[in-house]
Amino acid sequence: MFFENLKKLCSARGISVSRLAMEVGKPSSSATGWKAGARPRADTLKKIADYFGVTTDTLLSDNGTVEYTRSEQPADDVRLPDEQPEPPLTEQESEIIRIYNVLDLKHRTKLLNYAYELESATEPYRVSAPDGGTIREVFRDAPLYRLKASAGTGVFLDSNEYDIVKVGPEVPLSMTFGVRIDGDSMEPKYPDGHVAWVRMSQALEIGQVGIFMYNGDGYIKKLGRGELISLNPKYAPMHLKPDDEFRVYGSVVAVTEDVYS
Repeated sequence: MFFENLKKLCSARGISVSRLAMEVGKPSSSATGWKAGARPRADTLKKIADYFGVTTDTLLSDNGTVEYTRSEQPADDVRLPDEQPEPPLTEQESEIIRIYNVLDLKHRTKLLNYAYELESATEPYRVSAPDGGTIREVFRDAPLYRLKASAGTGVFLDSNEYDIVKVGPEVPLSMTFGVRIDGDSMEPKYPDGHVAWVRMSQALEIGQVGIFMYNGDGYIKKLGRGELISLNPKYAPMHLKPDDEFRVYGSVVAVTEDVYS
């Protein structure tokens, strides 16, 4: 009943559930998990209750009765307003719910725990406002490797040598780490001296641009069929052989100027 009660409260306030999630300091995608049956943690539940001025029992109630905590609210029991239609789910949201529904309890718990870990890893910084409220900042921490991913001859990338830098909305939340580009073989789209932001993955689709380790060196290239391809036509493809040492680090999700020194 949590999500149904939440929808009605949001409707009465004139906001969407996704917007409410952001108002209490959670990503808008939390609404999808709540709709699928997930219940917020106790601290988040308390923030939601405080936002609407109701008790946490109201959010979890199965009878639709509102229990207000603010003295200016009416003391008598008040029914929640009629439900308003929510925007339809996207195809991706529907697929997440489908996967969740076919899992057993053990694997549903694993999925939710992993989702919480991802959520925590991508949380922006927040600071308290003078009035005690919460201001959502656009900046967050990101690891930026000191060793460069070559767009030329290649340098070794697999290292723990990185700096934590502040990034803003120019870097997608799906980013895992950043590397500086060294060389011109991926110009003009991925210029020398810029930063490539990477979503970690062990496999890429043909045609995706990613970060690769090839025979001990790190590269930014486009993945071809049995080869790594440069965007700059003056560089020939690097053909992969069965005995070569090859590893995928992830796909490049954004490229920015290097303003993080």
